[in-house]
Amino acid sequence: MFMKKGKRLLALFLTLVLALSTVSLTGCGSGSASEGKTFVYAMGSSWDTLFPYGGSAEDYGRSTWEYMYGTFALIDNSDEILDYMVIPSESKAAADGKSITFKVNTAMKWSDGEAYTANDWLYTFKTMTDPSVVCTMKNYFNIFKGVDANGNLESGASISDAITVDGDTLTVYLDDATNVDSFLYTYNNFFFVMPEHKLKDIAPAEIPNSDYWNNPITTGPFVLESEIAGSQLTFKRNTYFPLWDDYSNIEKFVIKVVGTDVMIEGIASGEISYVMSTLSANDCAEAVELDGVSGEPMEEATMIVFMAINNQTISDSRVRRALDLALNRDYMCSQIMGGHAFAVNTFERSKYLNKDIKAEYNLKKAKELLDAAAADGKFDYSKPIQAGIVSGFREQIASVLKNDLASIGVTLNITTGDATTINGKMQDSGAYDVCLVGGGMTADPTWPMNALLNPAVSNYSQIKDSKYYDMCLKINSEQDETKRAELVNEFQKVMYEDAPYVFVFTMESWKLYSSSLEFESGSSSGTFTGTMPRFWTCKIKN
Repeated sequence: MFMKKGKRLLALFLTLVLALSTVSLTGCGSGSASEGKTFVYAMGSSWDTLFPYGGSAEDYGRSTWEYMYGTFALIDNSDEILDYMVIPSESKAAADGKSITFKVNTAMKWSDGEAYTANDWLYTFKTMTDPSVVCTMKNYFNIFKGVDANGNLESGASISDAITVDGDTLTVYLDDATNVDSFLYTYNNFFFVMPEHKLKDIAPAEIPNSDYWNNPITTGPFVLESEIAGSQLTFKRNTYFPLWDDYSNIEKFVIKVVGTDVMIEGIASGEISYVMSTLSANDCAEAVELDGVSGEPMEEATMIVFMAINNQTISDSRVRRALDLALNRDYMCSQIMGGHAFAVNTFERSKYLNKDIKAEYNLKKAKELLDAAAADGKFDYSKPIQAGIVSGFREQIASVLKNDLASIGVTLNITTGDATTINGKMQDSGAYDVCLVGGGMTADPTWPMNALLNPAVSNYSQIKDSKYYDMCLKINSEQDETKRAELVNEFQKVMYEDAPYVFVFTMESWKLYSSSLEFESGSSSGTFTGTMPRFWTCKIKN
């Protein structure tokens, strides 16, 4: 329990000072209004590379890269697609949906002052599809024409099969039809532009491990100043970023890896400005009772917790469905999450929701499915199910599941650790049979298709069959809205019956930040929107 409002958390003060001692808080909460301030952003786990197509700490890597490198667009909490490296309103798909022409936003510049152009995207595509480039996330390029499943340009293909440039526009060519919105909702966070003028003299094979990434230039609001590997990144304002104006006094930005146990205390003491959403909604709701802590829930839940099930070690859908039925979601939502979570058994939060799919807790039915699978030699009661669980509220969820499984004769062995380690092992090698994963979801009905369902990508459930991915492609190629909704409903039904993943609950999503922040619009809604705060719309009070 948290101490009541007005009391400082003295018992944890020394822990907090130690955890945050390496943060340079230049001007934070002190000095004149004209002094530059430092915005400190706390994450529960670390990135593992600044190369935006590598590493295994995918969620934490992206949370770092988004402050530095340019994706196609910004997407806010209301799922509005906003201008960034391209101008969506001036971009359009071809009539057959198999190519999209994007208008480049020429207001953007590189942090060294050089012009950003469509040729930077051409360079990025050409480099990343070069067969000599080896890295974990080049697979995402496999959606483009002339590129194979591993993200390599096919033999006999030219880069012009995948992308062409004409002045301030770039056109990407796709294997499957889609539209501009679907493309951006689904793929926006997978592609980061790289600077041709800085990297063109480096051999493609050397790009992922180049020393360049120790001091990269950026197109985002900040540029790297220093790094303490796995612990802290310190940035200074990118003066070429066009959205800065006279309002904000934020001159420096620090990403600090901090234990979730001291995040709230860090905000209360003024040492942290904002935290990544690794805290439960229940913790956040209690935290705002503390002096110095502000926050509010977002209008709609954008975070979901799901069980990734290793489809190679648990290959029978009856066993996966039994795990689904053994989840006491109502108890988890009310008791563990304090009523700030909502039971689900599908992945939609939009108009496409299939209301016929209901979350069900039924241990008797789960036992019947396991008995049937065991009779066919597809399940062995004597062999424990291995679970990789990220420390925190997911440990409590796993404990409830463990007790329920034990009541029907199944042993669940739990290994705990930080998100980077547990999730990374599940993605890379399928180190566990099951893993509880938390992540964001968008309004696009096929948001799971790449990170979760693409067999060419290191997905959590080790899915090798393209069945689900192909269903997503079919949905994205359908232009008729009624038919599209029908396809989405069928997709949800198949996902429910096969249970390659089991969706547990959505969480009330919170913005939790320091009361020292002041917002240009008078509310936090214009700053904490989407994944990257709009720093230029807030300031730190004296």
